Amino acid sequence: MRRLVLVGSFAVLLVVVLVGCIVLSNQAVKSPPNNTNAQLDLRIALTSAVSYARDNHGSLVGFTGSTGVPSVHPGGGVVWTSGDSTSAQLVGLHIARDGTYLVLASMRPNPPACFGILYVMARQHQSVLGETAAGTYFFVARTTACKASTVVPRAISTTGFPSG
Repeated sequence: MRRLVLVGSFAVLLVVVLVGCIVLSNQAVKSPPNNTNAQLDLRIALTSAVSYARDNHGSLVGFTGSTGVPSVHPGGGVVWTSGDSTSAQLVGLHIARDGTYLVLASMRPNPPACFGILYVMARQHQSVLGETAAGTYFFVARTTACKASTVVPRAISTTGFPSG
């Protein structure tokens, strides 16, 4: 039974990643390539984090991003950092100490913009990037320093990435 659950979880993860790729490939017509690459890598990273939390009793404690990330990106996958993201494929990661939220950030070099996702799993007592409610928030910041733990968004949205 446990094997069936694991196979089912992997199948769901695979479907989510594939649907995300299809949606983003349709957006590629409207977005410059660097935007699309950064946004795709962030969505792949988010899928990995959500899957990790689901398998770990709803917590992101211990998530490093280095395992469980499918390499579906044309460039070969996501590389994680706790420091600055300097390219679309280098995803910055910051997780709350209690594992209830994470911030992902990915740099678009030219012109400089930092795209990111805030994933809040439980209502926060103090705001995170101006948000307290559980949910997924997409943001962009005009900066040359794209670090998940310190980024300050210029615009934030619950429906998709704001224009960069």
